[in-house]
Amino acid sequence: MLIDEPLLKLLKRCQILLDSAGETFWSHKLQSAQELLARNTAAGKREILQWYGGMGSFSDLTLSQLNGHKVAPEDEGARNGDLLTLRSAIYLAARSNTVTEQ
Repeated sequence: MLIDEPLLKLLKRCQILLDSAGETFWSHKLQSAQELLARNTAAGKREILQWYGGMGSFSDLTLSQLNGHKVAPEDEGARNGDLLTLRSAIYLAARSNTVTEQ
């Protein structure tokens, strides 16, 4: 079976970040994508790529107390910087054709 391990690791890291901020909607989507990727890499990547673009997309997510997240105002910049980095890496990994044999 072919699995995209780097993408799975990025999804897990992002899920941990979102869980720590109490962001359940996108955390669940990340978990579902990890499960789908483990079964069908191409379908998982298609699912992930659908999250980007349009109103209410993954790209629009901002971690903030104003949005009901568990993040201190002084930490919002760093947490959103981490989110931006992970979100971009996930997008690029989902677009790539890199997989490993399992």
